[in-house]
Amino acid sequence: MYYIFSYLIQRKERYHLFFSLLVLIVIVRLLLEGDKLIFYFFPNFSWEWSMKLEYLSFIWLLPLFSYVISFMYPKQANTTFTRIYFIGVLAVSFVILLTPSYVYTHYLLLFQLTLVVGFVYIFKVVWQAYRANEAYSFINIIGLFVLLMTAANDVFYYNEWIATEPILSIGFYSTCSFRPSY
Repeated sequence: MYYIFSYLIQRKERYHLFFSLLVLIVIVRLLLEGDKLIFYFFPNFSWEWSMKLEYLSFIWLLPLFSYVISFMYPKQANTTFTRIYFIGVLAVSFVILLTPSYVYTHYLLLFQLTLVVGFVYIFKVVWQAYRANEAYSFINIIGLFVLLMTAANDVFYYNEWIATEPILSIGFYSTCSFRPSY
């Protein structure tokens, strides 16, 4: 809440806006995965829309996170890549929104590959920041390691390679908890 109000009042710190959006997406994802708490709060919520929101929350995590990292380490960030990545995920979002679940769910592996691309970019930026002795870069590397482990769990879970529970949102929550306030 602090970050969203900070952005709404000052309108300068775009970091606060993207961090707030990232946290919002994590909250939506937590409501939609596992036991699907959204149906507890809204029993008549459409299953089709819950699937769309689950996929959208999944694919938007790393584009928003890449913006957060880009604002943290502007010297190491590649804004062109971040914008192209954002536009690409926006295009995929329209496919999810405009098609039924039996269409877009067949592309889960492709969506997971977008996570890999985003993670590699984010790790590259944070690693370069670490090598340049930027503030909090070591803490961010630890957070990225936690995120990588939880993302790997979810990829294995959704491809039915292991029998666990999806925990990517917990990984993002943990990683966001490592963040200093700017």
